[in-house]
Amino acid sequence: MPMPDVRITHIDLTAFFVSVECLRDPALAGKPIMVAGPADKRGVVTCASYEVRKYGVRAGMATALAQKKCPIAIRVDGHRNLYEEYSQRVRKYLRQYAPEFEAASIDEFYIDWTGCEKLFRTTLINFARKIQRDILQSIGLPCAIGIGSNKIISKIACDRAKPDGVIEVATGDEADFLKALDVSVLPGVGKVMKENLYLRGIHTCGELAALNEMFVQERFGAWGLHVQAYARGEGSQTVGGTHEQKQISSEETFERDTDDMKFLHAVLHRMAFDLSEQLRRNDLQSRCIHLKLR
Repeated sequence: MPMPDVRITHIDLTAFFVSVECLRDPALAGKPIMVAGPADKRGVVTCASYEVRKYGVRAGMATALAQKKCPIAIRVDGHRNLYEEYSQRVRKYLRQYAPEFEAASIDEFYIDWTGCEKLFRTTLINFARKIQRDILQSIGLPCAIGIGSNKIISKIACDRAKPDGVIEVATGDEADFLKALDVSVLPGVGKVMKENLYLRGIHTCGELAALNEMFVQERFGAWGLHVQAYARGEGSQTVGGTHEQKQISSEETFERDTDDMKFLHAVLHRMAFDLSEQLRRNDLQSRCIHLKLR
């Protein structure tokens, strides 16, 4: 009996923080919202609604710059505990239909649905639409879903399906699905690699996939070969529990620049104490400490 095609599903909660804020305060629904820190305290955007993204606002952008780009944006403070609560509700729901489940982040999830058509008594794309409806109706959150033969394909399909669509890439169609897409859709292609590829006239996944492997390795090293494999539709098919926590962090943004070493030492001491408390609370030990100043 032939083995069923591997079917990996990626689920992404649409503009998750903004969606939760609209549930917390329904008056915000449909308005240009961004979850961000105060501009006068050098805050940054953590999530922007699609109405705000049209103006070029992106997560990680300074709030002051975001407000210049989109003066009509309504800034909302974040509520991390509430986001965790909603994420847990979605996870609990999804686990009902997940032989293998993985939480990639607070708002992204992988499920291995290989061979589940008979169990679900319908096609996977129809069942994915049921999942969408259930999450929206019972929890109040919209989502996009991608289905493919591996995690890379399902993630890219999900990104293409945003904000609330479903896309399935059939086994064997991976290269055709990717060939016209910009190389920037591939994991591992950052600004520098993208610029280097563009300089060589390589703009699409199809163009990258067709390159001689020796050329790719000479120009981009071993990592370049990994990215080229992604461009050819290859990727991990392993889905398993939530990721083991590999790091904890603490970050603080000052209202203005300072070179007051006494003040900086006091802040650093407090942050180190907070991190130590997190380690003890989770019964963890640290192997390496990174300090970032900017």
